[in-house]
Amino acid sequence: MGDIRGTTTRFQGQDRLVDWITKVRVKKRSLTRHRKENLRVDAILTSALMKAETLLRMKQQQRFQRWQRLKTEVCKADCTNVCSATSNERVSNQWDEKTCEEINSLDRFMCLLNEVKTPVQR
Repeated sequence: MGDIRGTTTRFQGQDRLVDWITKVRVKKRSLTRHRKENLRVDAILTSALMKAETLLRMKQQQRFQRWQRLKTEVCKADCTNVCSATSNERVSNQWDEKTCEEINSLDRFMCLLNEVKTPVQR
């Protein structure tokens, strides 16, 4: 695996870190299968693995927090846009009296049509 010390600080992407953690776990498992265990190597691998997993958890939490902030900002922006669009529609969609009278008369006519009942022939 090369020099283990300091490698966890060089990782920038989570994918590379996850791959590295997987490789260290495989290496650690292969060492424990041998009858002649080297405790020093096992301790170094364990320490590096713990640091890498802690770093990965920290990066995942930061990513999650950034995502939550982004969702909040998008929701606020959407609400602001909807509110301003609704108020603009109210101003622009105000009907004049003539249009309201025509709509009301059409509504009354439709109500009268609903009152007329014709027998259904089958």
